[in-house]
Amino acid sequence: DEDEDEDEDEDAGEGNQHMMPEQQSLTGAWQDNAQTPVWKVLQQQLMAQYDERQLAHYTAVTVPATLVWAMSAQEQKILEPARRDGKGELNLHLIGSTYFYEGLSDWSILARASPPDFHTVNVHLILGTPFGYDGKIQSKGGETIHFDKNLDMEQVKLLPTFLQISPNKAYGAKELRSKTCRSFTHGSTTVKVHCHEKLYQNVMNEVPTPHLAFMSNPGFPLPYRRFYDAVLIDLLTKSIPSVISAEVSFKRDKMEELVAARGDGHAWSMVSASMNREKWGNEAYQCSETVKSYGATVNLQASPFPYAYHDRETDGDAWLVKNAVVEFFSGRAAGPSNIEMLATPENGIDDEHVIEAEDQEFVSSLRVPVSQPFAQAMRAWAQQEAKGCVHAETVKDWVACCKGMSC
Repeated sequence: DEDEDEDEDEDAGEGNQHMMPEQQSLTGAWQDNAQTPVWKVLQQQLMAQYDERQLAHYTAVTVPATLVWAMSAQEQKILEPARRDGKGELNLHLIGSTYFYEGLSDWSILARASPPDFHTVNVHLILGTPFGYDGKIQSKGGETIHFDKNLDMEQVKLLPTFLQISPNKAYGAKELRSKTCRSFTHGSTTVKVHCHEKLYQNVMNEVPTPHLAFMSNPGFPLPYRRFYDAVLIDLLTKSIPSVISAEVSFKRDKMEELVAARGDGHAWSMVSASMNREKWGNEAYQCSETVKSYGATVNLQASPFPYAYHDRETDGDAWLVKNAVVEFFSGRAAGPSNIEMLATPENGIDDEHVIEAEDQEFVSSLRVPVSQPFAQAMRAWAQQEAKGCVHAETVKDWVACCKGMSC
């Protein structure tokens, strides 16, 4: 963990927030959560605090607000066990985080919206690729916060040394850590953000068991994301309440229609139609079907806190809406068979087959042994999205069939 400095009522993202007086009442709203969900109260307050049209284009509110949604919507499964243990602490694991997305969140939102039963909320950022590029980051005004202009985009994706906040303000790795890995206090509640620059498998036995796990854009069951198999097995075996945040892609008019719906029935009709149309080409569909393959029930809905951005260089006319779909699961159905682990794929790579540098990480993922459910989902994905990989058996086969496509 990084050293933590306490910070009272200061925004974790760039720029200071101007807290509205009525936001003081969020903790009290928990007593009426069953009738008036706290996440809806928070949503109304955020819409009043920011320009309603800009809220969906401001990165820093998305993750904390979604964690509040999860606790509010699944109070019995997430909060009641924590209340029963009587410690007054909540433990949240954000698996696969980056400093640029989850890390630069406005954690004061979580501090002021957490239930009054808990004096401490421990947010464990599991940063397997801590400085990974994770989409555009936008300020509360919707302006893009740029990576240092001295780095070309390929360098940024591999090693984004600085984040350019303004012409005279840039963050390096040290500044990002100190900005993120600290405490945020509101009233009697302190959110402590702990930073673990490790894969979840290498840290899950060192941190407290979570009351809630959160994964943003995990991308399974793509071959590149095979390491998530061990994560899913751990969460499902321990019946950890878990949320997947998945993205969808729309053209501008549909994007605006979706974010204006704010997670209501119309928003669900839009994202579910996209899932049914694209199937394994849609991340929300991919993730839910993968989890179901382990024998789990997955509840899906349109997120009330989407985040939309556009990158013309890579996305053309399409707008990406991160956190468009939220998926909740907790354990496996009663009586499913044990999860069978499969053998590691044969290498198949001889001395004459040179692996290019950009393939090395992919090869490392392919060499991770996975369970039968994950392999089943990966094959189903290949049937639609990578037909040349349907009969791939060895590492060499997968490297060859994934050339020139996103695996």
